[in-house]
Amino acid sequence: MLMPSFVHGFKLAHDHKIRARPLLALVFAVILISMVMSFWMYVRIGYIYSGLTTHSWFAIGGAPGSANSAKQLLTGVPDVSWTNWLWMGSGVALAYLMMLARSRFLWFPLHPLGLLVSQSYYIRMLWPAIFIGWLCKVIIIRYGGNDTYRKTTPAFLGLILGDVAMMLFWIIIDAWQGRMGHRLMPA
Repeated sequence: MLMPSFVHGFKLAHDHKIRARPLLALVFAVILISMVMSFWMYVRIGYIYSGLTTHSWFAIGGAPGSANSAKQLLTGVPDVSWTNWLWMGSGVALAYLMMLARSRFLWFPLHPLGLLVSQSYYIRMLWPAIFIGWLCKVIIIRYGGNDTYRKTTPAFLGLILGDVAMMLFWIIIDAWQGRMGHRLMPA
């Protein structure tokens, strides 16, 4: 999920009159260095700690249908099914219809980008929290107005910062105890 950070960075650069071309070169250099270092550490950790003792995602992770086992690398990944084209076409049609509905009807609450990101891992794990936050916002604005919304915003930001503080606390405790592998995010 790096794209929002890049977009915000370039917007800040534009606002502060920082040239975009050197910033883009810096972003690409950082991505390249990060990829090289992550590949190197991935192999190094496998050799130092043995791939069998690491988390199962370390050895068998990958997208469904990708070549993520030695057998698939030797025999090849199965061909794409024609039903995939059907699902892709229906997704395009649904996104287009949502875009039309959003531009034509003021009351239509769904955005086509929500459909596009709905199948990402983090959204699937966090959608109940996102929905509860949206519902709280709608109720506060409907019954309390914009002033009440502005007054309650620090409380909701406090919830987010409290969650981050809790994660940092448990990361410190885990480091102190020499443990690892705890899931701090919803899974």
